Amino acid sequence: MDKLINVYPIHPIYKEVCQEHQKKLALMHLKTSAVSTPESEYEAITEIRAAADEFALKFPIPETLRIKQEVSGGPKNVKIITTVFRPLGSENKVLPIIILCHGGGWVLGSSITHAKLATDLCIRSQAAVMLVEYGLSPEFKFPVANEQVYAALCWVREHGHSINVNPGQIAIAGDSAGGNMATVVSMMAKDRGMGDIIKAQILMYPAVAADTENYASYKIYGNGDCYLSLKEAELCASAYIPSSIDKTKNVYITPVLATIDQLKGLPPALILTCECDILRDEGEAYTSKLIAADVYAVGMRVLGTIHSYMSMPVPETPQYRTSMNMIVDFLKDQAKF
Repeated sequence: MDKLINVYPIHPIYKEVCQEHQKKLALMHLKTSAVSTPESEYEAITEIRAAADEFALKFPIPETLRIKQEVSGGPKNVKIITTVFRPLGSENKVLPIIILCHGGGWVLGSSITHAKLATDLCIRSQAAVMLVEYGLSPEFKFPVANEQVYAALCWVREHGHSINVNPGQIAIAGDSAGGNMATVVSMMAKDRGMGDIIKAQILMYPAVAADTENYASYKIYGNGDCYLSLKEAELCASAYIPSSIDKTKNVYITPVLATIDQLKGLPPALILTCECDILRDEGEAYTSKLIAADVYAVGMRVLGTIHSYMSMPVPETPQYRTSMNMIVDFLKDQAKF
């Protein structure tokens, strides 16, 4: 803890989270280091998923209306489970909607781990939030999750009125791996002739690059002292990306590699990056590239924060509150929420 206090300018609440995270990682390493097999690694992932849910359930969140249902959409009629959050008393109101792609390195995350983020987005923006329960890796690899989120987007466009949301007011949001998916699905919509369906992208510390050598933040924070380590990020990527795919050539895996022409016409984007995070520099590089492509893009580096600060079930910090205010204002300004 002293090391964190002396070296990294992190808010005290996030320092405590880092310390607890390091303890859990050390325990997990002890369990898996003796014999590493596919079975033991899968068991470790299952345990991490359960621990993430358990951690999230300890924190009280405001009440909202929640509707869990299976929907299907897109040209392949892909089926997907979604959870829609609505403000209390909004049953008979037609609301704008945010499609939320949860983070978790593609290997974990759920409507439990991201209930706080979904609830706050819902209440503060007075919008419906559809959290997509996409298939997790390694059971489901790229591009399954992206196609599932795209299917949810298509369903909202076709059937949004059935749940009292406006198909003409759709934003997409995501944190970490979910930030990757949010901007990738925006690219997919553009490439498939639906470029105007998404009115805004909210990308929170998105994972958008495959190259770790050319971004200084990986060298500064890669040891894991500030929550997410380089090793964890690499393990998640290897679980998500099939060995047959070259991640350095597929822009639906690494959006920062997209050409200016491929990025032109994407929806307005707000990109939030964390000061103490390995993904910081790639998120900012992606912001610069969007700006170069004449996309309405705004990037904000939030000082004192670590990876996942927007979804952590911890007391509200000034950084979190101000970030949420920026998101709400951006949605009002660009998506007319």
